[in-house]
Amino acid sequence: MTTNDLPRGVSRDPDGRLRARVTVAGTPFVTRFPAETDPQTAAAWIETTRRDHLTRRAEYGAAPIVPHRPPAHGKTLDADVARYLPQIAGRPSTKADTSHLRAWLAVEVTLPTGRHVRLGELRRTEISTEVINRVIAQWRTHPSARGVRRVRVAAHHRNGHALPAYERTAPATSGSVVASRTIRHRCRVLADLYHALDGKRAITPVDDAKIPKLPKDHPIGVDVSIVLAVARKLAQATVSTPRVRAPHDPDRYAAREAARRRDRLQTYARYVVLVTTGQRPCQVMRTRPEDLDLDQGVWLVRSAKLEPAHTISLTADMRQAWQAFIDAEAWGHYDTTTHGNRVHAAGWPAGLRPYNARHAVMIDALAAGVDLGDVQGLAGHTSPLTTRRFYGPLLVGRQREVSQKLEGRLKELFAPRLVKK
Repeated sequence: MTTNDLPRGVSRDPDGRLRARVTVAGTPFVTRFPAETDPQTAAAWIETTRRDHLTRRAEYGAAPIVPHRPPAHGKTLDADVARYLPQIAGRPSTKADTSHLRAWLAVEVTLPTGRHVRLGELRRTEISTEVINRVIAQWRTHPSARGVRRVRVAAHHRNGHALPAYERTAPATSGSVVASRTIRHRCRVLADLYHALDGKRAITPVDDAKIPKLPKDHPIGVDVSIVLAVARKLAQATVSTPRVRAPHDPDRYAAREAARRRDRLQTYARYVVLVTTGQRPCQVMRTRPEDLDLDQGVWLVRSAKLEPAHTISLTADMRQAWQAFIDAEAWGHYDTTTHGNRVHAAGWPAGLRPYNARHAVMIDALAAGVDLGDVQGLAGHTSPLTTRRFYGPLLVGRQREVSQKLEGRLKELFAPRLVKK
C-alpha cells in the first residue's frame, strides 16, 4: 500500500512505522504502530479515540484528557529529570526546583505490588497517584535519614597562612519531617516536569494526590533591638580583615576581596530596605531605578502575589536604606536562601523567616495607632479583608477598649470565697 492509499490521519515515518494522528476539540493525539501493522488498525484507533473523548466531553463537560506518551524503552525518571533540567536553567527558582526534583529521585517507596524501589528508577508511566500518596505520607510521618556527606576542602591560604587540604563531614539532611510547604513545592515541580514533557494539558499522578494544605500562618513580629543587632553584624561583615602576611598574589587577592565586600554590601543593603519598608522580597527584586524618587520620598512598589502596584511615602530611615541599596548596586534578583542564611548567621531568631520583617513593620504601625486602612495601603493589599485577617487580631488598642467595656461584668463571681487556699 502506497502513502496515498493510507487512511486519513495515518502516515509513515521515515523509519517505516505507522503514525496515527487525530485532533479532538483542539487537542492533538498521536501514536505510532510497528511497520507491519495493518493501516486499518491505525484508522480504527483514530475513530475510537475521537469517539471516546467526544463522549467524555458530552458526559462531563470537560476538556479531553491528554494521555501519557510513554517514554522510549529504558527511560526512567532519572533520565526525564536530566532532560528537563536544561529547560529550566537560568530561572530564579532553578536551584530550588532542582533540589525538589532530586528529593523525588532519592526517595524509596514500596509499590502496590510489594516491590521496594527508588522512585528515580521507575518509568514516568509507572508512577501512579497511589505511589505519590505513599511518598507524601512517608515525608509527613518519617524523618529523613541524616546521611553523612563528606566535604573535601582543598589547600588554601587564609590571613597569610597556608592551610593544608582536609576532609570534614556534614549531615546531608535536617533529620526532621518534611514541611507541608516543601511537599507542595515538590509536587508542583513534578507536575511541571510532566507538563513540559507530555504537554500542558497532560494528566499527571499529582493531580489527584492528597497534597497537604498549608497551615494558617499568624504574623509574628521581631523586636527592634534584634533588627538593629542583625544590621550591625551585616555591616561589620563588609569590613575587610587585616592580613598578618602579604598575599602571594596581591592582584588576585584584591579582586577576590572586592567581590566579597560587594556581595556583603548588597546583602546589607537588601536587608535594611526590607526591614524599613516592610515590602516583599520579590517587590524589592522587581524595583527599577525609575521607580524611586528619593528627593520626593516616593517609591512605586510593583505588583506581587496578584496584588496591584501601590505607592508608599518613604521615611528618613527608608531613604537612607534605599541610598545604601543604590550605592551597593543591589538591583535585580538574588538568592533568598543565601540571603536568609546570612541574616540568621548575623543573629536573626532561629525558626523565624526574614520575611517576618514585613510583619514587624505592620505590627509596629498598628501598635503606634495607625488605622487598619492605612496599614492596608502600606502592605499593598487589594482587599481590606486581607489586612484584617492577618493583622486585625493584633489591634491591641481595640482589644483594650473591649476589655474596659467588659470590666466588672462578673465582679460578683468571686465575692463569696468558696475555694479554699
